Amino acid sequence: MIKIEFASNQIAKDRQGQIDEVLHQIDWQDAPGNIRITGVLTGGRSASQVLEAEVRRGNQTRREVIKLGPYQELRGEFEAFHRFLEKASAYFIPIVAVTPDLNSVGGDPESRQALVYAHATSFVAGSSAQAIQTFEDAAKRAVAHGGHDLEEALRALDDLFRGIRIALYDRWTTRDMALRDVWNGHLGEDAVIAIDHCVRNKAWLKSNKPPHGTTPSRLYPRDLAEAALCPDRDDLKDAMVELDKATMRWWGDRLMAEEAAHSLRIEILAGLGDLKASVKEGSEWKVEGRLVEWRARKHRDRLLKRLPELALQSGGLEGSGARVPDPFAALPDVLDTAWPKYVVSVVHGDLNPRNILLVEGKPCLIDYAYTRENEPLFLDFARLEGCLTRDVLPEDLTWKQHIRLQRLLAWAMLLGKEAADEFARRLGEERKELGWAFELCLSIRRAASDCVAEDSGVEWPRDYLQQLFLFAHLTLKWDRQTDAALRASAAMAGVAAEGLAPERSFEYWDEAVLRGDGVAVMEWMRREKHFVVPAMASFAQRIAPMLRKKDDPLGAVLRGVRGDFVRQEFRDKGLAILHDLEKDHDVYVNLQAFIELKGELNTRRVSRRSAVDARRVVEDDEMFAERERL
Repeated sequence: MIKIEFASNQIAKDRQGQIDEVLHQIDWQDAPGNIRITGVLTGGRSASQVLEAEVRRGNQTRREVIKLGPYQELRGEFEAFHRFLEKASAYFIPIVAVTPDLNSVGGDPESRQALVYAHATSFVAGSSAQAIQTFEDAAKRAVAHGGHDLEEALRALDDLFRGIRIALYDRWTTRDMALRDVWNGHLGEDAVIAIDHCVRNKAWLKSNKPPHGTTPSRLYPRDLAEAALCPDRDDLKDAMVELDKATMRWWGDRLMAEEAAHSLRIEILAGLGDLKASVKEGSEWKVEGRLVEWRARKHRDRLLKRLPELALQSGGLEGSGARVPDPFAALPDVLDTAWPKYVVSVVHGDLNPRNILLVEGKPCLIDYAYTRENEPLFLDFARLEGCLTRDVLPEDLTWKQHIRLQRLLAWAMLLGKEAADEFARRLGEERKELGWAFELCLSIRRAASDCVAEDSGVEWPRDYLQQLFLFAHLTLKWDRQTDAALRASAAMAGVAAEGLAPERSFEYWDEAVLRGDGVAVMEWMRREKHFVVPAMASFAQRIAPMLRKKDDPLGAVLRGVRGDFVRQEFRDKGLAILHDLEKDHDVYVNLQAFIELKGELNTRRVSRRSAVDARRVVEDDEMFAERERL
């Protein structure tokens, strides 16, 4: 008989009986004589509890971690470990024991179960006496102090991603997909609807009470999927939502209706007492209900209410000193576009800094509740960066500083190490923590890019920004978060939206930023010969009204990068012509011509941003007329 003790006052007396019962059900390979619960750890999912325990067998005592939760959650976690990670590297802390029901399918979804992880200290270092910390703690020191602490954090990240690649990301492949299939369920309920009548014999939940004197519009699943992404649809209030067939799920006392064809999840509000006796888990019902709220409107209102210094106007999200594209406007395209050959792999699924444990600097992972295959490869990396940005960076960072950090990170993805070093220096000159945060976040993005070969055809910067954008939107569903974390999420979403529309890359940059970071970006584009043509066009359009004299540095840097682009673009064609001339003529004189590039931008194009062709803005100007004559 196992003796269970509770040494921690973190567990209420009235909860100890249930915990005792579940712990006695665990199927141990080597049953202990005593389990002493010493604490409650953070990081468990909402319906789970994570306990730290001392497990004694004879005269040996080992520390282990016990996770308690409903069958439907822990079964998936144990199955993912067994399928993907049981024989993986030492970077994945193993599950060493479970309650018997978790070994088979078909258990009671709400029944309380348990699984036991080896303790990180004993698994990694071989002794439970070693100190343990989360990567979140290490990252906080790195951003606050730089130096040795930053080097240690960067070394741990490099070690981690090299160690887990074989088990996870090296399995990558590509498939055609819409990100709605993967992401929509994570972003929160699409809508909340109200019903007031339950027709049990017809499995029909309905509302018989439309607003007095109104004839409400009707929304079918496709309509609702589109409407849930539009915060400005004032016509949706009190519309009737109709689902012909929905699967019912109970989240504790909350009833959810899931519609598979459009990946919808809708919360049902019912003033009918306890519906659990009638509506069984997994049963199919017809649902007709009155729309109470929808996701985009709820998330937008939460953001603007919590951060009154931000405002949505004229297609942008504006705060003190910085403006970015409206992060809600880009959401439909990111979610519902059918992306060809999207890179997918096995992912951990919840790679947040609290699930990365460090024992004497050695990283390892826990919590496999969301480990899946055929998920976007960069999901893990973007989630880790997003969590660090929200929870580790100084809380007093301003909106403008967050925007600047995200913008230079986005350009560093494209322009190489030397450019990144300069961006880190520029940020550090404003505030040291910004420079160190840049280095930490960029190391994650570089690890992500290392997972796919340069010649693979994978558009990794686009894919990465999409995952970061969607993670930022995911965080808007959380009621409990600091204003600083919410501000960081808004900045991530806005700048990611900017990066996903390169033809508008500089549209929201103000003049002072263009003359500083903007000029630096264009100079590095020229040095690296990495010409992002739509972004060059955006820069040209944005600076046109700002050019007050011929030698303005903005105009000079544009002329330089445009000149180099055209030379590179037509060099091969020119050499081919020279080769043909030399081959076809007995007498040939090779002349080198130096063309002085002159001319200014056609400012009349500024008013036609939406229809402009980026390559024409860059090439077809009088400054390149000589190319045509040549």
